[in-house]
Amino acid sequence: MRKCFAILSSLLMSGCASLHYAGSGFTSSASACVDGVLVNIDAAGCKEFYLNEENNDKAFRVKCKSSNLNNFWTMATFVAIAQGRDSNLSDSFKPFCSDSSVILYVHDTRKLSRSAQAR
Repeated sequence: MRKCFAILSSLLMSGCASLHYAGSGFTSSASACVDGVLVNIDAAGCKEFYLNEENNDKAFRVKCKSSNLNNFWTMATFVAIAQGRDSNLSDSFKPFCSDSSVILYVHDTRKLSRSAQAR
């Protein structure tokens, strides 16, 4: 998990306003699940990523911080937790994908937006 954090931190905090994660300088995080989510967030129009380590390096949260588009990938919040660790997440987070390194959970904020609009 530390390798995943180190690679993600260097990729996402490198000062790039527009990441284009899957470009020629692609470096795998060692998690197919995490890589896939980051590539999809990038491809969906994210201009700037938000990454935050949580629970003393046991989890990390990633989401799109800036985008002109509102879609699942740019509005959802993802939390990756190392395999075998307790998630301690709210019920609004649902399992999204997993691999040998992590279980990735998602909170889709579009559902909140739609229910708030219906009121």
